[in-house]
Amino acid sequence: MVEYFEKEKLVRLFGDLSSENVSEIEQFLIDKLSTTDYLLIDVEDLKRIDPACIFMLYIVKVKAIKRGKEVSIRGSENSLYKEIIRANALHLLNS
Repeated sequence: MVEYFEKEKLVRLFGDLSSENVSEIEQFLIDKLSTTDYLLIDVEDLKRIDPACIFMLYIVKVKAIKRGKEVSIRGSENSLYKEIIRANALHLLNS
């Protein structure tokens, strides 16, 4: 579900990201942002992701920007991720 690599400031999301675990993942990301100015979120190994979870990533990114921090998303070429972004017009998440 989630791994954190301190040295790289990398959060690797894998498996399923759904409404069942979205709050837990969001809190994890917010907690990590309280200890660093930069976070890289890797979504390449997600097998399932709900549109609500994509929106959560967007909210985390907005919160980071408001705090003067940066969040980047790696693996946005994941076909599942791309399809949900396209279907829900959330292209700004990758900017």
